[in-house]
Amino acid sequence: MTPEQFLLFADPLPEPMLLLADDGLIHAANRAVGERLEISVSELQGKRLAGVVMESPDEVSRYLRLCCRSRSLVLGAMRLQGNGGEGIACRMEGSLICSKKDGAAAVLMLRLTPKKSAAGQFLVLNQRIEELGKEVQRRMRAEAEIRQREEWLEVTLHSIADGVICSDVQGRVTMMNPVAEVLTGWTLDAAQGQPLVAVFPIINEQTRKVVANPVDKVLREGVIVGLTNHTILLSRDGTERPIADSAAPIRDESGEMLGVVLIFRDVTELRQAELEMRSSEARKSAILETALDCVITMDQHGNVVDFNPAAVQTFGYSRADVIGQELASLIIPPSLRERHRQGMAHYLATGEGPVLGKRLKFSALRSDGTEFPVELAITRIPTDGPPLFTAY
Repeated sequence: MTPEQFLLFADPLPEPMLLLADDGLIHAANRAVGERLEISVSELQGKRLAGVVMESPDEVSRYLRLCCRSRSLVLGAMRLQGNGGEGIACRMEGSLICSKKDGAAAVLMLRLTPKKSAAGQFLVLNQRIEELGKEVQRRMRAEAEIRQREEWLEVTLHSIADGVICSDVQGRVTMMNPVAEVLTGWTLDAAQGQPLVAVFPIINEQTRKVVANPVDKVLREGVIVGLTNHTILLSRDGTERPIADSAAPIRDESGEMLGVVLIFRDVTELRQAELEMRSSEARKSAILETALDCVITMDQHGNVVDFNPAAVQTFGYSRADVIGQELASLIIPPSLRERHRQGMAHYLATGEGPVLGKRLKFSALRSDGTEFPVELAITRIPTDGPPLFTAY
């Protein structure tokens, strides 16, 4: 390689570079030598490397011999003599360009990097490594937090009494908790990827017709949806269970829908309790409606709560006329009303009622103002709230 060829590609480069013979004779130096090392390029040409560095000639010769043996970069370090006489510490990277041939000396190329610049690059590298280390730690903490949230969610889903099924935006099952597995008859492994309508088939209890799956409406409208009453879940083994449920969209931080969560529970016991309560109320109503004796119920204020047909016929008031009215002012003669009110106040204050549970005889008052003799028994109805009293 000639000095002209060397300068053709080396002059535009930012790194100081030398072209020299295997004996250290400098053939050419690029422009960066003068700009970065502040050494006259013209003064370097024709000199030997040992004459422009502060290292001993033996050290220089040893380094050049290593460069002559390798076309890969050979690292070294030397101090160049600057124009001010001070040594400029440089890192050197030398390699063989042209081997010795036909008596001509081998040609080497030497790239110089001032150690001050190299140190700066090293600091930048260290800074970048530190930043990368912090980023790695941040991501590890974030991953640990995500794992912790996932573990917390899993524990929560396994501990609640309701069934939980999650689906993606295509309506396919992605997750279900153990309660959902029991109620649907599907295991999570079998249900994953299945259409939710296949895992969660529901019908109307009365018409036996298929009920629209709430997840479809959530996916379509993006709103929270609850099931209508009388919904039956058909388990995979054919078991039928009345259920109550609701479905809601799952969204990310930007509001994009990711899927749907369906929460449902078995309401068999609740449904049975409601049926028993309705049956009990029906029996009570039948007894009151057909009883030959008057049955009147009043609250702690002495106001009428119930008035059966026999009482309507006996006292001459319609039921609508007496509900919510003070009993004393309706059927108790004026001469006895104050005693009645005092007895109520005494019971509410002390819990003592000398007339409760006893058969009494006194005069009662009809709606037309006439009095007539009656037999009376009063009892308290046991309730969790304010007291109620029934008079027979």
